[in-house]
Amino acid sequence: MKAFFALVLMNTLWAGTYTIIKIGLGTMHPLNMIFWRMGLAAFILWVYILIKKIKPNLNLHDVVRIISMGGVIAGSHILWVTGINFTNASDASLLYAFEPIWSIILASILLKERFTKAMGVGLILALIGMTILSRFFISFFGSFFTHKVALGNLLVVIGLFMESLYSILAKPIADRHSSAFIVALALLFSELFLVLPVFALEGFHFPMTAGEIIIILYLSIPCTVIGYALWVKIMRQLPVNIMLYTIFVQPITGPLIAFFVLGETLDSRIFCGGSFIICGVIFVISSYIKEKRIKPTLLMMPTAAMDRN
Repeated sequence: MKAFFALVLMNTLWAGTYTIIKIGLGTMHPLNMIFWRMGLAAFILWVYILIKKIKPNLNLHDVVRIISMGGVIAGSHILWVTGINFTNASDASLLYAFEPIWSIILASILLKERFTKAMGVGLILALIGMTILSRFFISFFGSFFTHKVALGNLLVVIGLFMESLYSILAKPIADRHSSAFIVALALLFSELFLVLPVFALEGFHFPMTAGEIIIILYLSIPCTVIGYALWVKIMRQLPVNIMLYTIFVQPITGPLIAFFVLGETLDSRIFCGGSFIICGVIFVISSYIKEKRIKPTLLMMPTAAMDRN
C-alpha cells in the first residue's frame, strides 16, 4: 500500500510540471530547460553514487537498454515540451493519460505481464473519464491545419508515446541494479543526445533569474532525481502495468494546478471525467491488493490439508 501511496504522490508532483514548464517557457528556451533539468538531476545522482560507492556489474544488453532509455528521455521531452509551448498546461496534463494506455498495452505484449479483467474494467473507466475530460478527441482533427494548439497536442501525444517505452526498457534490469545508478546513467546519455540539438538550435543559456533557478530545481530534484529513481525502485515490487494506472492521477491534478497557478479554465469536465478516472484507478489497485492477500491463503491450503490428514 505504501508503494501505491508513493506513486500517487509522485504523479501529483509530476502533474505540476506542465504548469511549471509553461511558466518557464516565458523566459527560457525549451531545449535549455530540458538540458539543465536532466543535467542537474544527473549530477546529484552521480554524487550520491560516489558517496554510496555503488558499483553495478553491467553487461552489454544492460548498457544498450540504458542508452535507449537516455534516448527516450531526451526525445520524448523535446517533443512534449515543444508541444506545451503551443498548447496550454491543462491540455498537456490531460493528454498525459495516453502514456499509461500505451504502456499498459506494451507491458502486456513485450513484458508478458498478465492483463486481468479488473485491469480491463479500470482501463475502460479511465478511458471514459478521459473522453469526458479532454477536448482533444473532439477538436483535434478538425483544427489540425489551422490551430497551433492542436499541433502542440499532437507533439505532446507523440512525445508521450515515446516516453511510454521508458518503463518497458527499465523493467528487465530494475531487479538487478541500483535504481539510482540506472537513472543516473540514463540521464547521462540523455544529456549526450541533447548537447547537439541545444547547441545547434538555441545555444547554451544558463538559468539566471531566481524564478528560472527555482523552476530547474523543482523539475530536477523532486520530479527527476526522486521521481525517476523511485519509479524504477518500485518496479521491483509491482508489475509495470499496475504501476501505470497511478499515472491517471495526472489528468485530474494537472488541470487543478493550472487553474490555481495560471488561472486556466476549470469546468465540470474535470469533476465528471475525473470521477470515472479515480474509480478506475481505485478499482484496479484494490483488486490487485485483494488478489495478493488471497494468493498466500490459497498457497497455504494444500499444506493445511496435509496436516489435517
